[in-house]
Amino acid sequence: MDRATRDENQFRFFRRCGASPEIVLLGALAALSGASACGDDIAMAESETGALSADADGWSGASGDTTSSSASSAGTTGSSSTGVATTSVSGSTGGGSSTGDACGASDTLEVISPGAVSTNPVLLAVEAGPSVVRVSYTAEGIFPLGESVDAGSDFAVEVTLMTLGPRTIEATAYDSCDEVVATASVVTVVSDDDGMEDPGELGDPVCYPGASGSWDACFDLVIAAEHYDYPPALDQDPNYRAPKAFLDVGGLDLGVYVAPNFQLSELIKPAYGDYVVIQPHALARLQELRDKLGAIQVTSGYRNPEHNASVGGATWSRHMYGDGFDLYPSESDLESLFAECAAKGASFRQLYDNHVHCDWRAETVDTRFFGDAKDAAPAQPNPPSVELVADGDGFLAPAIGWDEGEPLRRWRALDAQGDRVAEAYGARFVPPAGSSTVEVEVGGVLRRTIAVD
Repeated sequence: MDRATRDENQFRFFRRCGASPEIVLLGALAALSGASACGDDIAMAESETGALSADADGWSGASGDTTSSSASSAGTTGSSSTGVATTSVSGSTGGGSSTGDACGASDTLEVISPGAVSTNPVLLAVEAGPSVVRVSYTAEGIFPLGESVDAGSDFAVEVTLMTLGPRTIEATAYDSCDEVVATASVVTVVSDDDGMEDPGELGDPVCYPGASGSWDACFDLVIAAEHYDYPPALDQDPNYRAPKAFLDVGGLDLGVYVAPNFQLSELIKPAYGDYVVIQPHALARLQELRDKLGAIQVTSGYRNPEHNASVGGATWSRHMYGDGFDLYPSESDLESLFAECAAKGASFRQLYDNHVHCDWRAETVDTRFFGDAKDAAPAQPNPPSVELVADGDGFLAPAIGWDEGEPLRRWRALDAQGDRVAEAYGARFVPPAGSSTVEVEVGGVLRRTIAVD
């Protein structure tokens, strides 16, 4: 697959994934036109992403993908362009508590809510077989929405999905031994009407937090819709429409503080062009990260399409839309920054060897830059993927879908009792003698497991 095709497929997948249940984002109801699942860049907030962290016993938190290397890559176990629930299960029907002596035996699971169309907040519920004691829910098979151990409520969980339109909800059932015994999925079109209004008309002046945080750093915009050659809106997604108005930084003081700890010069590269887009809501989140973690370097902020192409950026990189940043923590560490991006509602995160990419692409773009929204269309799924393969006395985890460098790989070796015997970072891992299982976490969002011969 060539780079352009891979970029297109990757961003078609990431285009429509929601965010934390506490946040509601204005959006338009998308029509289902043959799509089998969602897209839109991922909402990596805590409730919908479950970023992994290390503790004394190993990784904690819900990983976006915990399938073993012998299983298929993350995605839907079934899908329907009409939103009808589909399942990938076997066994006898039943209902909600563990009764069998054997662990890991297949059971039944059916998603009974949501239906083909749903409105925020969305109720997630299933009918489960007799061995099921816990059910977890994810969006697009990767990003956690929550879990329930309450069989009496049909393992119900209520969430607010920030990104609207077609969403693929997957349920995974576990028995009392914490073994997966069934999975099921449903495609639902999520709508919302929260009464929010656009922040302003195209070309209206735009304000940022400024040095005092009082939103007094205001600038006029220049309407120049044809100034840059943006790609067509991805599947007509309104959050991927090209900007029509820009900050003209040619006459501005680049040393001005647009947030208490960020100068304009830190967010742009004027050598590549004077017209730039910095969305106020994204800058506010960036300042929140700074408040929490201390000094943060912005290694890449706004890129116009030509600049983005010159550095090998993805076709629909959010750097071009003014809500994506590559960051390096001066007073913290990469994993803490990665986790905090989720806490600050980042729609999409990727963890690299030398930086963290965070963006807020699921939040409605600022109409002062982008003008009125257009109707959205469903996207086709094709997530980033990773394999876990043997390589002599060690293992490799080749991955695709990370366009800004190599994702960080974190390895762990377990013995036959499941106790951790080694942990390391790097491209290749050699487990110590006595290891029974090797696990790898890639980019902070995908995890694979393989048995050691």
